[in-house]
Amino acid sequence: MIIFNKHFISVLFCLLFSFCVLSEYTFAQDTRSSEFDTLRAEMSYLKDKNSPEYIKLKQKLDRIVSQHKIPYTKDDRFKDAIRLIQEQKYNAAIYELNSLIDENYNKSRCYELLGDICYNSKKPARKIVQYYKNALRYDSNNTSVLLKLSKTYLAENKNIMGMEYLSDLIDSTDDYSILSEIESLILNSATPVNKYEVNNFYETLGNVQIKLGK
Repeated sequence: MIIFNKHFISVLFCLLFSFCVLSEYTFAQDTRSSEFDTLRAEMSYLKDKNSPEYIKLKQKLDRIVSQHKIPYTKDDRFKDAIRLIQEQKYNAAIYELNSLIDENYNKSRCYELLGDICYNSKKPARKIVQYYKNALRYDSNNTSVLLKLSKTYLAENKNIMGMEYLSDLIDSTDDYSILSEIESLILNSATPVNKYEVNNFYETLGNVQIKLGK
């Protein structure tokens, strides 16, 4: 016959109670997060922020933030946008990024992430380029954007534009890994089709190899 003392029973009860509370909390968190993300995705489609529908959804969003004490500073929202992109919840991320742009928060990075969403969603190259160019308007030395823009143009066989942005990137960085990637991009790009492209090709290749010490 197994005999449990009072201390054992008390500890067991506490553990069971803690497990139930944690499970309920986790479920509440998951439910809140799902509702929160869905709501922001819906709002991403509404362009008129003065429309009754938008105002109604925004009020609901604010209530969720308040009731669940969700950290919602600009920094929090930017980090959450990255999380949403990683989870492929693109519309919710678009809502946050556009809202942050309207509030003048780190516009270069926000536009860059919007370009990344377009790229991941296989949107037309012109749309991707538009966002990356907007990112450069606010930080012309954003090396990751210069590289992504170059790749986008080269993938479309627009070698001259691609090489121009690679040249800007070469001037902007001394990072060996980035310079090596640039060299690889140039060597694997489409064959130049005219004299101007040939000159541009070898000039850009020569510049990056000089920086690489070759």
